[in-house]
Amino acid sequence: MQELLAPTGLELLTAEDGREAVELLEHESVNLVLMDLQMPVMDGMEATRIIRQNAATADLPIIAVTANAMEDEKNRGLAGGMNDYITKPIEPRELLRVLKEWL
Repeated sequence: MQELLAPTGLELLTAEDGREAVELLEHESVNLVLMDLQMPVMDGMEATRIIRQNAATADLPIIAVTANAMEDEKNRGLAGGMNDYITKPIEPRELLRVLKEWL
């Protein structure tokens, strides 16, 4: 993701897992989260649920990122509080389209 977004000039913060993402958002102000659904320690669905419970981050755009392109996986992410969806392998034009829509 960093390699794909480096030319945009966007500042990126990274987390190794969902728990780290939740903890990062307690101390950092961000404009958007790209949330992998399959992560160790805490998956993206659980991390999103926690982020949505916090008043400070409840409206933060969260974009699901997953290798599973099935419609039911997309619907699960959207129903779980995510705003949009990107599949892996990531198509750079699609990523930029989604970022422009939500930033």
